[in-house]
Amino acid sequence: MKQGQVHLLPSLNWKVLLDRPKSKLPQPLDSNQGEFYYTRNAIWHSLKYLQLSPGDEILVPAYNSRSEVQALADYGLKLNHYDTLPNTQVDTEALEKQITPETKALYIIHYFGFSQPLDEIKKITKMHNLLLLEDCALALFSKYHGKLLGFYGDAGYFCYRKYLEIPNGGSYVLSTSHSKIQEMNLTKPALLSTLPELAGLLIKPLSEHYSWFASLYSWLRKKARAKLRGKKIDSGISDFAREHVNWQVSKISKYILYRLEIPKIINQRIYNYNYLKQTLKPLIKKNNKIRFLNLEEQDGFVPHCLPLVVHDNVFWQQALAKHNIETGAWWHYDPFFPNAERYPNNNWLRQHILEIPIHQDLSKKDMDYIVQRVKNIITKK
Repeated sequence: MKQGQVHLLPSLNWKVLLDRPKSKLPQPLDSNQGEFYYTRNAIWHSLKYLQLSPGDEILVPAYNSRSEVQALADYGLKLNHYDTLPNTQVDTEALEKQITPETKALYIIHYFGFSQPLDEIKKITKMHNLLLLEDCALALFSKYHGKLLGFYGDAGYFCYRKYLEIPNGGSYVLSTSHSKIQEMNLTKPALLSTLPELAGLLIKPLSEHYSWFASLYSWLRKKARAKLRGKKIDSGISDFAREHVNWQVSKISKYILYRLEIPKIINQRIYNYNYLKQTLKPLIKKNNKIRFLNLEEQDGFVPHCLPLVVHDNVFWQQALAKHNIETGAWWHYDPFFPNAERYPNNNWLRQHILEIPIHQDLSKKDMDYIVQRVKNIITKK
């Protein structure tokens, strides 16, 4: 039997739906402040509680998925982009030079599960009296010095579906120093948005075991998204939409959340990351065509993926897709990004970062298959 599909994100075993619910969820899944269909909705709604006003300036990383900064811009904030270092870490020295008297807040992204240098960042925000907004969409469950990311600043934002097998879900957590959260007029999401995502999660296991179904699944997924979720932009990135800003997390997502074994999922992701990295290490040492991103795994690190540096992430994405391995050419192209030439590291990251899956569904066989295909591509080039 040929290798089936290796997905970028985990699938949902239907047996989970029959499990007994847990009595409570771990942080940050236990948020009682605001849970939404999309994380970008959480960002937009949080701004009024942070007492930010239209026209206020906020520093945002140039290396972003666009939907998060669209939420900030839609609210009326003035965006001041900053470049990160080539390893995605905040260049605190350069960042501080961009602060103006109009700057009210700093928005940071914890990429791929790795923490930003929070000690230095907190010094800057305290010195300049700035709000600190932590984007943890790619760092759910990661900790820094024993404390969850997202709880260091004035607001933390989380995306459940990037780590967990649920159709939708995002939340924010605000520090206790801000005003009490008021009742929000949230609405149920469109059923025709939730059901295709749920169906996709449930039928993924078939594509993981049968190569012919992998092709069928991919075709059906594209057709369903185009039909039911509206126009898709070329870069594959979903935009912020004001008409959906009040959508709450779906009931089925909450139902599934209470039935997932979160500690087991965390441990499996860490194991898979370490296994895949150690297995790839001898291969990477022998050539200069790919390498690991220069980041340190600190205690409490829970990976989103294994980021590799390659010469052309789209080439690699397409080459691995031919062998049913789904990867991410991370935010490769954003046609709407302003003054891109001013942010060389942002441009470099968009062209060279390849996201390799390490999620909880992967077996050793899957990961060995990934390594073998990476090796084949290297030797052919």
